[in-house]
Amino acid sequence: MACQNELITIVVPVYNVEKYLDRCIRSIQAQTYKNLEIILIDDGSEDQCGEICDQYAESDERITVIHKENGGLSSARNAGIDIAAGRYIGFVDSDDYIHPDMYGILYDSMKRNDADIAVCGHYTEKEEKLILEEPIIDEEAVYTSGEALELLVRDRDMKSYAWDKLYKRELFSGIRYPAGRNYEDVAATYLLFDRAERICRIPEYLYYYQIREDSISYHVSEAKWHRNCRDSLWGQMERITYFHQKGYADLEMMSQAEMLPYIFSFISGGYVLEDPEGVNTAKKYLLSHKRRLDENPYIGKKDKQLVRIYALPHFIFEGYKVIKKCTEKMRPVFGKAAAVCRRVCRMSRQFDFELKPGKTTRIFSFELPCFDNLGDHAIAYAQEVFLSKLSEKYPFLQVHVIDAWDTSDAVFQLGREIHKNDLIFCQGGGNLGNLYPFAEVFRRKVMKKFYKNSIILFPQTVYFTEDEKGENARLVSRRVYDRCRRLLLLARDSVSYEQMRQNFRSPAVKMIDIVASLDASFCVSEKREGILLCLRSDAESALNADEKKYLQACCEKAAGKIHITDTVMGKEITSKERENQLVRKWRLFGRSRLAVTDRLHGMIFAVITKTPCIVLGNNHHKVKETYNTLKSCDYLYYAENARAAGEKIREVLKKELPKHKTDYSPVFEKLEEMIMLYVGEAPAKGVHRVDWINDYEMAIKQVPGERDAKKV
Repeated sequence: MACQNELITIVVPVYNVEKYLDRCIRSIQAQTYKNLEIILIDDGSEDQCGEICDQYAESDERITVIHKENGGLSSARNAGIDIAAGRYIGFVDSDDYIHPDMYGILYDSMKRNDADIAVCGHYTEKEEKLILEEPIIDEEAVYTSGEALELLVRDRDMKSYAWDKLYKRELFSGIRYPAGRNYEDVAATYLLFDRAERICRIPEYLYYYQIREDSISYHVSEAKWHRNCRDSLWGQMERITYFHQKGYADLEMMSQAEMLPYIFSFISGGYVLEDPEGVNTAKKYLLSHKRRLDENPYIGKKDKQLVRIYALPHFIFEGYKVIKKCTEKMRPVFGKAAAVCRRVCRMSRQFDFELKPGKTTRIFSFELPCFDNLGDHAIAYAQEVFLSKLSEKYPFLQVHVIDAWDTSDAVFQLGREIHKNDLIFCQGGGNLGNLYPFAEVFRRKVMKKFYKNSIILFPQTVYFTEDEKGENARLVSRRVYDRCRRLLLLARDSVSYEQMRQNFRSPAVKMIDIVASLDASFCVSEKREGILLCLRSDAESALNADEKKYLQACCEKAAGKIHITDTVMGKEITSKERENQLVRKWRLFGRSRLAVTDRLHGMIFAVITKTPCIVLGNNHHKVKETYNTLKSCDYLYYAENARAAGEKIREVLKKELPKHKTDYSPVFEKLEEMIMLYVGEAPAKGVHRVDWINDYEMAIKQVPGERDAKKV
C-alpha cells in the first residue's frame, strides 16, 4: 500500500439514523488508511444522533462534528466540503458502512494511475440480502474525462453516486451539491468528471449501501417516486444544457435519450397525482425540443413516437389512453391479422438453409436468449463447438445455429423447408420449468412446429414450483413435449432426470452440463494467487447478507487478496461478444488459487480451468445435484453451508494445484453416438432407441475416476 502521508477527509451527513450510526462511524474508524479527517454533519437530527456524534468526537481526535439546522443531504455535504482540510474527499452516508480497506485501495489506485477520481464497486444490502446490482467489473480501468462522462451518461460502469468515489479536493472549487433536492449527485457528478483529467474504476466492492423503507431513495409510494423523478429530471436537464453550452454534441444527445423514460414516467404520474404544473413543464420541454429529439440518432423510433404522444394536450392524451384500452381488448383479433401480415412479409427467404454439396443431413440448433448471463452464453458456445466438431467428424452433417431473436422467422421459414431427416437441438441450461418462463416460450415454439422431427434437448435442469403456477406450467409443457414423436431429453442431474421421467413420455438420459466438454486450460496462469468469490445475487441465492460477509472475511483472512465477481454480468452481452467475454472470465478463474461459488457455472468454469473450488448450493437442487454429476473432479468440494465452506478454505489452499483437467470426454463420446442414432428417419440398423439409451446409461455410470461425493 502506498505511503499514507496525505490527509483524506470523509464527510458524513447525519440525520435521524441512530440505529445505523454506530456501524457507519466504526467502519470509518477501522480504515487501514489512518490519516483521516472525519467530519460528521448533524443535520438537525431529532433523535440521539447529535449526542452519538459528540461521543465519538471525544474519543477520536480525527473526528469533527458540525451541528446545524436541517437543510437536507446536499446542504450537509456542502457544509463538510467547505471546511475539509484533506487533499482528498470522500463521502459516506450515515446509514451505510464501508470495507476497512476502502480508502486505502482507492487512494492507491489514484496514485498508481495519476487519477483525479477513483471509483469502486458497492453492495446493496436489502432485507437480509447482499446484492451486486451494478455491472460486474473484473479489471481495473482508467478513463479520460470524455470516456468516463459517456459511461456516466449511459449509466454503464459509472454511476452518479457521491459515495463510491474518492476525489481530489480541488475538483470541488466552485462546485457544490444543489440544496433541497433528492438525487442531488445527478446534478453534480458530471461537473466533477468534466473537470477531472483521468478517472479510474477498480473492481473491488468496498461500499455497503443500505436500502431502508424510510430512506430518501426508497420508492414506497407513487407520490414519492414522482417527486424523486422530478428531482432527477431537473438534474438531467441541467446536464443536457451544460453539454450543449460546452459543445459536447454527442454527450448532449446521449443525455436526451437517457432522460426520455423519466419524462414519460413523470408525465404519466403527474396526471394520476394531479400535478398539472409539473406535467406542463415536462410537455413544454418535449415541444420546444421536438426537432432536436427527432434528429437525435440515440433515440429509437418507438421513443420518438412516444414523444409526440406525451406532448399531446391532456384531453387528447386521455382519449389516446381510452383507445389503447379498447385496442387491448381487441388484441386477439388484431393479433391474428398481424400474424397473417407477418406471414406475407416472410414469404421471402431470410436464411440460407440449402444443403451444401456433399451434405445430406441438416442440424438446426436453436439458442435461447442469454442476456447478461455468462453461464447461458457458455452453454450456447459449448453447444456450437460440440456440434461443429460433430460435423467435422461426420462430413455429411450441416449445422445451422439459430440466434434466439431469429427463432420466430427461422421457425416460419423452416416450416416450409423442413425435411423429415433434419435434426433439431434446443439449448440446455437451468430453465426447464416455470422459474424462467421466457425460455419455455422459445422452446415450445420450436417443439410445436417440428414435432415430427428428431429433437434433442441439451442437458437441462427441471424445476417446477410446488404451487398452482408451477403445476399449470408443467401441464402446458407436458402437452407440448408429449406430442413430439422423437424427442430425447437430457438431464444434467439425477433429480431432473426423475422429473423428466415422471412428467414426460419421451425418453430421458442422465448427462452432464455441456460446458464441461470445454477445455479452458489455455486460460490458466503460471502463477495463481488469491481467492475468487463468485456468489449469486438473484432469487435463487440461499445465502443471506451475514453469510456472504462471513465468507468474504474467511477468504480475506486465509488469502489476503480476494476478487469478487459473478457470472451474471449486469449488462447485456451479444453473441458476437460471447467468446471474448467468456475467455476473460475464464482467465480470472485461471489466475485464482481457489474459487468459492454458489453459481453452477462458477463451479464448471473452475472445472475447465483446473481451479480448486468450494461449492455451495442454491435454494433448490440445481447446483448440488449438478455437482454430483461432476464429482469425479477431485478439485471440487461441496459445502452444505457458509460455515462449513469457511472452515474448509485453509485446508483446500494447502493442497497442491491440479496438474490436469478432469476428463469428461468419455461421456461426450457416448453423447455423440446417441446423437448419431437420432440422425435420420429410422433407428440405425434396426436398434431400438430406448434399448440403446438404457445401454448408454450403464456406460455413463462407469466414467473413469468417479468417486463418492466429497462433503465438507
